[in-house]
Amino acid sequence: MGYMDILMIILSLLGSDNAKPLMVDDPIVLMSLQELAHEISLAPSKYRADLISLGYNESRFGYRFAYEGKQIEKNGDCGVFQQRPRFANAGKTSCEKLQDPAEAVKQAVAYLRYVEKRWGSQWVKIKIKGKSTKVNIAICHYNSGNYCDDNRDKKLNKRDRSIRYALKHNSVRKLVELKHLFNEVAVN
Repeated sequence: MGYMDILMIILSLLGSDNAKPLMVDDPIVLMSLQELAHEISLAPSKYRADLISLGYNESRFGYRFAYEGKQIEKNGDCGVFQQRPRFANAGKTSCEKLQDPAEAVKQAVAYLRYVEKRWGSQWVKIKIKGKSTKVNIAICHYNSGNYCDDNRDKKLNKRDRSIRYALKHNSVRKLVELKHLFNEVAVN
């Protein structure tokens, strides 16, 4: 997945989310999205779809913040991927540093690697309305930290906030992969 593919996927995700064209077409916002797409394209290919999905789910790629000229910060989480500086795994960072797409991507990849090393990256089956759905346990832990079983009922189910987050992540990740495959077929 190249830089332009990633940028087009980001723009189409924002368009499908009813992002105001006036905001997305702003030169500052476009430059911010281009920088982010470039940094994601430099990340290991294994993590690119996850990074796009995380950026979309966490902050909608921070386009509103870029338009308003503000830092991307909410409840102590910073940057496009809404990371806490105190839990940085790729060296010391700060909220100001996480505004830079290069630092944000570096920290997100490092945290995803840490989560995969600690809890594994296996897919677990969750039953929802009689249907079985697979959820990546690493994304669940990316969102919630130590516990994916938020309500402590000793079952991973849709009542857990982090499982719902992982389900949203999976649906966006599938869209990203489908758009990438569609672009590959259209080019060839």
